[in-house]
Amino acid sequence: MLYIDIPVSRAVKKFLTFKYGKEFYLNRTDWLGILVTTVLSKKRDYYNYKPVQSSYKQEYSYRVVINYAHYEKYGIIFTDAKKKQLSKVLEKTFREYLFEQAIMAKEIYGILYKDTIFNILEFYGIDDSDGYYDAIFRDFTRKKKDLLNKNF
Repeated sequence: MLYIDIPVSRAVKKFLTFKYGKEFYLNRTDWLGILVTTVLSKKRDYYNYKPVQSSYKQEYSYRVVINYAHYEKYGIIFTDAKKKQLSKVLEKTFREYLFEQAIMAKEIYGILYKDTIFNILEFYGIDDSDGYYDAIFRDFTRKKKDLLNKNF
């Protein structure tokens, strides 16, 4: 088995851990597996590739386990640029999911956006350290108009 660690925020790590467990075993049936396999490359895709120590660090990371068959098929090269790209996509996907749930709860049940967002974060075990809840809600209020126009 081979391992890659995807740098993520604390909230995304808790969300992925809740959804898939401490480690994600790579497959092509889950959205996470599809995302990861699209950014992996084989050595032949990089002419004169020389592995280097990663300089892209984040405080938290989420581990993906790759079996030998997937290694043969998709490769294992995971560059810093790909790490940043995947990290951004995971954060964006998490926030979009959260914001869509808030809009849906407001439209269907009349629940306040803020209550829904805070309840979902609490459900996934994401605590309000460093004012994270307020930061997420401010981001939601900035994007709410665009989301409402797009979805309804």
